[in-house]
Amino acid sequence: QAAAQDAQRALDIAPDLASAQDLIGRAASMSATLLAAQPDPQSTEKAKTYWEIARKQLERAVVNDERNGNRAAIYRNLGRVCLALNDIEGGEAAFFRAAETDPADEDTWPLFLEFARKYQRFDRLRDALSEQIDWLRRQTKIPHDSMATAQLFLANVLETGYHDLAGAESAYWSAVQHGPKRPEVWANFARYAFANGRTEMFRNNLSKSCRLLENKEGNVQPLPQ
Repeated sequence: QAAAQDAQRALDIAPDLASAQDLIGRAASMSATLLAAQPDPQSTEKAKTYWEIARKQLERAVVNDERNGNRAAIYRNLGRVCLALNDIEGGEAAFFRAAETDPADEDTWPLFLEFARKYQRFDRLRDALSEQIDWLRRQTKIPHDSMATAQLFLANVLETGYHDLAGAESAYWSAVQHGPKRPEVWANFARYAFANGRTEMFRNNLSKSCRLLENKEGNVQPLPQ
């Protein structure tokens, strides 16, 4: 509360100070969460008031944060607040903007995927991931770790959101090509393969990846055991 009061005093002096707006928004969100946990109707109404305060402050903060580079985090918090207010469209839009603003911020993708699964709204997440992958491909030197992450999330979206097994399989294979030493990438690929009767394909790709790594790096153990 003291920090929020300091932030309010800062806003009295500089009304467009993004850091203060962000702090007040997060403080209001925390207050709303605590009130919403109470069983009485009065607390529920107070929680809604605090959620509205949080949304207003975070919406202002994200507009004024262009120099500070914290916009993706603010958008994520705004998305959570919108969902608490049952504004599904607003929450989805905020998560999309978080991904669009800083696609390298990997805190956004799990949150966006969780939202998509819960509400069965995969289109904008798929679009955001496709845009990220296209952008990564255009780079002079592809950042392989970022590409592996994007392809892994795209594979999950295509598999669970669209039942596009061919597309998912292609994305999983791309993910392991770009991140051949990341255990969680192989674990997801293996889960997909065993769930869909594609174990032979998985074994073949695993062997292929081992050969590629051995040719590239010499006699090394390419994958965690």
